[in-house]
Amino acid sequence: GYMFAVNAGFDKGEFFHRRFTGVIPGATYNFSAWIIDLTASAPTNPNVSFTVYDHNTQLPLGTYNTGELTSTVEPDSWQQYGFSFVATASDIDLVIGNNGLGGNGNDLAIDDISFAMIPPTIPITTVADSGCGTSGSITITSPLGASYEYTLDTTVVNSWQSSPVFNNLNAATYTVFARFVGTVGCIAS
Repeated sequence: GYMFAVNAGFDKGEFFHRRFTGVIPGATYNFSAWIIDLTASAPTNPNVSFTVYDHNTQLPLGTYNTGELTSTVEPDSWQQYGFSFVATASDIDLVIGNNGLGGNGNDLAIDDISFAMIPPTIPITTVADSGCGTSGSITITSPLGASYEYTLDTTVVNSWQSSPVFNNLNAATYTVFARFVGTVGCIAS
């Protein structure tokens, strides 16, 4: 397959920049890549930074630094680096950059750059019933907020609701599902 080979410059700076729109504020995302030092025997080792910026304000939403990459783990082996962050804006910029000073090494390869939403946390509920033969309710206590919606049946179209309370339930076994508003397939139950 292909990989992105970087002959990092003498100065610090970015070598990968990608904008994403339609990101869900409040959702947790993972930003990572696989990296290998291409000049492991050289005296200067790569040092890579991952940063996520709010596109409109250019304020950082999160950052991760690999530190100096050395071949002490296993020479010539790929390692995955990255971090998770909570989005606070719908338009973000993902940036991978050079933290180290170039010259006599500092060459690396990047593969499988990944940006993915992490499913919401598993719903925590409380159950209330009025007694035998009467209806009860389920109240979701976590996760809560305007970024989430809930259902008891994912097979019913338009069954998702913003309220974390399900009333007038008959005695039965229920599975509670949570997802970020408007998403498909990223569900916790």
